[in-house]
Amino acid sequence: VYRNGERLHVRAGDIMILPANCMHGVASKRVLYDCLIIDRGICLSAGVDTSALTFPSLVRDRNLAALLSAVAEAKQSTADEYRVCAVRGAVLSLLAYLCRHYAVKNQERDSRTVEGIKKALRYVRDRIGEPITVDTLAKVAGFSKFHFAREFKRVTSYTVITYLNLIRIEQAKGMLSSGEYTVGETALGCGFNNLSYFSKIFREQTGLTPSEYLCARHKK
Repeated sequence: VYRNGERLHVRAGDIMILPANCMHGVASKRVLYDCLIIDRGICLSAGVDTSALTFPSLVRDRNLAALLSAVAEAKQSTADEYRVCAVRGAVLSLLAYLCRHYAVKNQERDSRTVEGIKKALRYVRDRIGEPITVDTLAKVAGFSKFHFAREFKRVTSYTVITYLNLIRIEQAKGMLSSGEYTVGETALGCGFNNLSYFSKIFREQTGLTPSEYLCARHKK
């Protein structure tokens, strides 16, 4: 599993804990795994600010695995008027266990910096097909261009441009896989005004040109 550029070797039974806006992916298509995304609103409503906490990337814990299973069971249980309550309760029990046993309060990151960067990330995702500059994102975050670029790299482990390209190529893969868009339409839809640059970045991230990727998906 890749996590912010770091390569982690996982085994059956391992549990990964990923913070919000963490770039990640699975190297092999033959890996089966369960994924639980806990909305920050749920955490805050329970009095837990996860942006101020740091968790280990990889753990192996039977109790935590059991709590994850409890969430899945609550979700799959027979639908009734208490189903949402049951799922929420199971998620909060899991959250409490994570915080008690694995969370470390982060004293180094300034909360204003993190919140500013999160605003910039939301801006990117909401306007993925529009031209986006570092200057614009710095203004959205409320910082100078230099400070924003430096703090963005520190918090995310990516430069602003690298992160933008990662998000855009993921969007491009989805558009090409749908079979509804040409390579040119995909490039424009993902914010690339230069087709050659789009092809270059796409190949760097996937190992294929957009046309090769499009053909490969249609053959499946």
